[in-house]
Order: sequence, then structure tokens, then C-alpha cells
Amino acid sequence: MFEEGGYYLVFRTMLKKEKSKETPVVFGLGRSGLHTIYDVGTIFATRMSIFCCLIAVVGRILSFGALMGLTLIDYKSITKKRVVYLALSIVLHAIMNGVLYANELELLNVNNNLDSMFMISFSCVVIIISVLICKNSLSEEV
Repeated sequence: MFEEGGYYLVFRTMLKKEKSKETPVVFGLGRSGLHTIYDVGTIFATRMSIFCCLIAVVGRILSFGALMGLTLIDYKSITKKRVVYLALSIVLHAIMNGVLYANELELLNVNNNLDSMFMISFSCVVIIISVLICKNSLSEEV
């Protein structure tokens, strides 16, 4: 909640000075890139089998796209003045992190690949939702 709210506030203050359409893309690349570097670094720091490591890395690469999508949803919540987009972004991010944290706390009694498989599938869902929101707002502009 705080992460997406923080990005919302950053966009709100940033867009007063910088109104370029590249702003959310550049911001999202930085945000997603830092997340991905950290996540992949922690994957390699743990002792996993090659297969588990490969699935985890693929999951984190797809989460890069999901974080880019969340950034675009945050941006659209500012430009379209729709707080519902911010709420959607918060809920999607909470679901993504919730399963990862539940698995780390061993609340889920399943194999080690559940968090990675969830990250892969739910990242694709987030990417699709963000593309639909951006496509919808582009058609409204035309």
C-alpha cells in the first residue's frame, strides 16, 4: 500500500514539472530494474537446484513487466484522475507480495516452486490488466 501510494505521490509532484509521456516508462524502468536486480541477487544467494533457480529467475523477469504495468496504472490514476486505478494497483501489488511472504513464512505447506509459479502466472495477469487499462485510456483520448 505504501509503495504504490508513494509512487502515486511522486507522479503527482513530478508531473507538475515534467509532463512528458516518457516519464512513467523511465520511472518504471528504474523501479522494475532495481526490484529485479535485488530479487535475482537473492535467488542466486540461496542454495537452490538449477531447475528451481531457473523458474525463480523467469518469475522475477516477468515480475519486471508486472511492476512496469503497475507503474503505468499509477500514472493513469494521476492523468485520468481515477483513484480506482490506484486502489487496483495497491490490490494487485498486495496479492503479488502476499503469496511470496506467505511462502517465506511457511504458511503455505507446498513445494518450493509455488511462489515462483504464482509470480509467473500473476505477473502475466497484471501485465494484461495494465495493457487493457492503457489501451482503454488511449482509445478515450482519440
